[in-house]
Amino acid sequence: DGTIIRRYNIGKMSNSLSASPDGKYIYYFGNSNSYRLNLATGEDDPFTLIPLDHCSISPDGNKIAHKLGSNDTYIYNINNNITDLLISPASYPCWTPDGKTIVFESGYNICRIDIDGSNFKKLTSSNNCSFPCVKWKPK
Repeated sequence: DGTIIRRYNIGKMSNSLSASPDGKYIYYFGNSNSYRLNLATGEDDPFTLIPLDHCSISPDGNKIAHKLGSNDTYIYNINNNITDLLISPASYPCWTPDGKTIVFESGYNICRIDIDGSNFKKLTSSNNCSFPCVKWKPK
């Protein structure tokens, strides 16, 4: 009905919001930093020095796929603070529900790749996809 339940002040220049699977946190990128907002307390803190732009959190909540640089997709491990290049060029990553594959945009097409870097496949060939927002149909 449009009622505001709780308002959080995350700044004007914040983008790339992504909720944790347990619903406790919102991760976002703003003012050249990456933050984690605790939804229970309303407190946010700089989460990592790695800019988690256009991020997507894995279904188990342990990894974040994100864009870094002009067109590279990395996977950041929350538990050990390590980030690894997954594929380039690639933007706007999104996890599959099983957490084994990333769907992304590359060359104006939607593609997929397993998180170990294998099984790359271009899913479209129209060359007119831009800034995809992938959603999964529930089983």
